[in-house]
Amino acid sequence: MNSSKMLITMLFEVIVKLKARKNELIVDTNNKTIVFKTNQIPEKNKINLSLVKMLAKHFNVSVQDIKIKRGLKSRKKLVEITVWVYSVLDELSWINDL
Repeated sequence: MNSSKMLITMLFEVIVKLKARKNELIVDTNNKTIVFKTNQIPEKNKINLSLVKMLAKHFNVSVQDIKIKRGLKSRKKLVEITVWVYSVLDELSWINDL
């Protein structure tokens, strides 16, 4: 069975809001925006690392598949998420064998 897979890249605008009670992601896939509320202090890249870990968990990808393209030191960031997607038709090709 040939399994075909496609590489899909998604770009999201992330807005970081400080002084939250807890770390939280609010994802709006229709508008491709994410609000990241955090309680961490903006020093030594801690917020960016926390953001990447939470995005990886939310989108079920590895940390290496997420890149902050713009805004490393800004509250507005452009984040790229790369995902391999397998064809559903290939996964269901066993139906033809029935």
